[in-house]
Amino acid sequence: MRKTILILLLSLFVVPLYGQGNGDAQQFDLSQHNHFILLAAWKTMVGDNESWSQPGFDDSDWETLTAAADYQPDIRWYRKKVVLNGSQDDYDILAFYFTSIPSAFEIYWDGELLAKNGVVGNNLATETPGDYRKMIKLKREQTLPGEHLIAVRLSNHHTSIASGFLSIPFGYFNPIQTALNEMVYFPVFNFGVFLLAFLFSLALFLGGGKQRPYLIFSLYCFLCMIGMAFSVYPIFQDADVTYLIPQRMITFILVPATGILLGGFFILNFQLENKYLHIGIITALAILPMVFFGLQDQLFELIYLAGVAIYAISQKKVGSISTLIGILGLLTMLIIFYWGFQWYVYTAGITFFLVCVVFATSRQLKKEHQLHEASRLRSARLEAELLKKNIQPHFLMNTLLSIMSWIKQDPNKAIKLIKALAEEFRMINKISSEREISLHDEIALCRTHLELMGCRKDVNYELHEENIPDDAKIPPMVIHTLIENGLTHAYQTGENGQFTLSCEKDNGSLHYRLKNDGSRLLKQHENGNSSVVEGMGLKYVKARLEERYPNKWQLDYGIEEGNWEVNIIIDKN
Repeated sequence: MRKTILILLLSLFVVPLYGQGNGDAQQFDLSQHNHFILLAAWKTMVGDNESWSQPGFDDSDWETLTAAADYQPDIRWYRKKVVLNGSQDDYDILAFYFTSIPSAFEIYWDGELLAKNGVVGNNLATETPGDYRKMIKLKREQTLPGEHLIAVRLSNHHTSIASGFLSIPFGYFNPIQTALNEMVYFPVFNFGVFLLAFLFSLALFLGGGKQRPYLIFSLYCFLCMIGMAFSVYPIFQDADVTYLIPQRMITFILVPATGILLGGFFILNFQLENKYLHIGIITALAILPMVFFGLQDQLFELIYLAGVAIYAISQKKVGSISTLIGILGLLTMLIIFYWGFQWYVYTAGITFFLVCVVFATSRQLKKEHQLHEASRLRSARLEAELLKKNIQPHFLMNTLLSIMSWIKQDPNKAIKLIKALAEEFRMINKISSEREISLHDEIALCRTHLELMGCRKDVNYELHEENIPDDAKIPPMVIHTLIENGLTHAYQTGENGQFTLSCEKDNGSLHYRLKNDGSRLLKQHENGNSSVVEGMGLKYVKARLEERYPNKWQLDYGIEEGNWEVNIIIDKN
């Protein structure tokens, strides 16, 4: 972040007074109890001279610090005049609060050494880093009304990182300490908010079909928790100023990572086309501004995601309106936060954003529940249809007539036909209630059906397999129904038939291809007629695929070079 967390939080209570009173001195009214200011517009000079700590030294040619200090590995001095007015509080004393200042420093008050933080040195070997946080108290006799000089001697060989020296809290000890205690609430509260969101999204992932968007959002919340933990760690544990280095490195990683995860969550959650292109753009917007311009925020990603949400609204995606409101709220918070408003703005913004995401998720879950109920009813209807279409009167009648005929002509074949019929009914009864079965079980059912139909018609039907994975699955009766269609529409009486089923895996997708020959197909192809009327069988197949893989399947079919070919592509991602 552009300012340290502590300075941002402390400035909530600040009443800075610039350019008032005696020259470049800042005014502090001792009679305003329970109050402190930020010391700013310091005079600075590179070098080392003991006389620079004295009030009488002329620093008029020194540079005035008006922007964030870019600390180099050297020794330099800072000077600031403060004019104390009024009468001092009898029950409080004045103090300075330093945080994330360069490696080591000494502070002088009216030319006298007041305190040290570490050991100032000319090089890495002679310098000892000081504490990350340092409260320095003044004695009552040192803070009489009038003009006083504050001088700071520092070195920065261990961190070489710009920090918050531009504004130093100065004033009564009790309000500074109270502000330090109160400012802990916001990052801890934020940590708790992200923790709840993390547990909520992780529970949705583990208990809701392991949908990847929920896992991605849980990772986003987890990384935000890590960021909060790194922010508040120096508050609860003693740390020296070198803690700035891992803190900045973690920030450098977490800011783009959380932006990418947040973008990936919305893109996958709304099932946008060209998802990898969108994620690539989000990644570029997260990394490039930081690499080339040092911008460690998510402004560009949020603007892009607002556009994604608007597009999702145009596509009538469930939860898209709530998502857009949350993104706009977070974007507004980010702008306000970096204009100099305080940490509670971030807390309010991120809480509002997470509430909107949870609300959008609840709406999506409600919609999914409704679809699940509709799917359950459709599944029951399909199960009944499956049993009905395989126990229909004309099928049984034709099969029984065939059995009667074969009993007279060839009893062994009649027995074989009876066994095939019984086995098919047994297998259908076993799988009819399942939403998905092993492809090998489906193939076994198809072979049984081909044996049954071959016995009935006194022909030979064969099913060949190519590249069938052991773990492949498919809704029940899908291939069986397609083979039934082939038997009905492809072959003439007394004609043998060949079916070929193959399977290919490609980036998480399964591609099933079923082919069969047949003189009727060849004749239709020769006549230039490749159109096919979709019957109840294909409608059943589509219903089964949509029930099991909603919006994640494709089916095409037609006559190719005299063969009937059906292609089913299922996205398992």
